[in-house]
Amino acid sequence: IRALAGKGLKISSLKDVTPVPHGGVRARKPRRV
Repeated sequence: IRALAGKGLKISSLKDVTPVPHGGVRARKPRRV
């Protein structure tokens, strides 16, 4: 579980940084759906 959480956090961080300049708020809404 820790390995999966670590990978998920890393992916979320990378995706969060990329969508920030592209529209973090918009990228976050579709991800919740």
